Amino acid sequence: MKIIQKIRNSFEQLSPSKKKVASYFLNHYSTLYLDTVMGLSEKIGVSDTTIINFCSDLGFYGYSDFKQMLKEELLTESAPQDEAAGGFFDGTLDVLSRFKACADSITAGLNTTIADPENRAAVSEAVELLKAAEKIYFIGFYNKAALAKSEALFLLYRGYEAEAIYPDLGDYIDHLLWAKEGSVAVVYDMALYSTGLTEICSVLREKHIPIILITDMGPCPRLSLADVAIHCHFDSPENGPRPDEDVLCHAVSRFLLTTLCDLYPGKIPAYNEALREGIFTRFNPYGAIETSSNRLDRI
Repeated sequence: MKIIQKIRNSFEQLSPSKKKVASYFLNHYSTLYLDTVMGLSEKIGVSDTTIINFCSDLGFYGYSDFKQMLKEELLTESAPQDEAAGGFFDGTLDVLSRFKACADSITAGLNTTIADPENRAAVSEAVELLKAAEKIYFIGFYNKAALAKSEALFLLYRGYEAEAIYPDLGDYIDHLLWAKEGSVAVVYDMALYSTGLTEICSVLREKHIPIILITDMGPCPRLSLADVAIHCHFDSPENGPRPDEDVLCHAVSRFLLTTLCDLYPGKIPAYNEALREGIFTRFNPYGAIETSSNRLDRI
C-alpha cells in the first residue's frame, strides 16, 4: 500500500494533534523527505514526539525511516501519480475542481475565523490600536517575512506609517530597541517553539509597544505577552484539504487591515510608486521598510 493511502486510511482514527500532522503530510507529500523533524514540528505546530509517534503508527521506525521510504517511493513511476492527486484529492478531479476545493478551504477557514466571537472582539480591539498608532511594525519569521513586507506596503499605499521587519535576517533586536514611541506591532506567530519570537515579544513588552498576535488555535507561548490575539481556524471543510497556513494567515491579516482602512483613512501622504527608489521608501540591510519621515531624519 502506498504511504499516502496509509495516511488517508488512518486519518479518522487519529488524535487532533496527529490529524494536524496527517493533513500537512497529505498536502506536502512530494517535499516531506526534504524536511527535518524539528523543521516540521515548527511548521505544523506540534511536538517532535507527535511526528515521530505518527510515523510509528503508520508502521515505520520513526520519522527517519518514514522519510527514507517516502523518498524511495517517490522515485518509482507510480508515486508521482499519487502526488498529482494532491493530498485529499483523488485522481478523478480536474484542475478547476482542485482549484475550487482549495478556494473553498481558504474561504471556510476565513469565515470560521471571523465568525468566532472572540476573534470578532479581537479584530475590533486591534483596529482601535492600529488607528491610534504612530507607526505599525509587521514582524514575520521565514515564510512569514514576505507576508510582513506585503502588509507593510499595503498600509503605506493607504497613508499609514508602516515597517516590515524580517527577524531571520539578523540584527532585529537592535532595530526594535529604536522602535518609535506610540507604535503597535503585528506579529505573525504560527510556531509553537520559537525563541526568536519570544525574544521579540519580550522586547516589545519592555518598550510598552502593544502586540497584536495572529496565531493558530494551538498552544502559543507568546499569548501571555500579547495585548490582542486573533486565532486562525484551520478546520478542513468536508471532502476538502486543510487551508494552507500562509494563505489563511494572509487572508485574516488582510481582513484586519482592510477593516482598518475602511473605517479610518491614513494620516500621511499615500505611498508613491514613482518614489520607490528615492527617499520615500528604502529597504535597509535587515529588510525593514522605512517611510519618508524616518529617512528624512537621517539626511
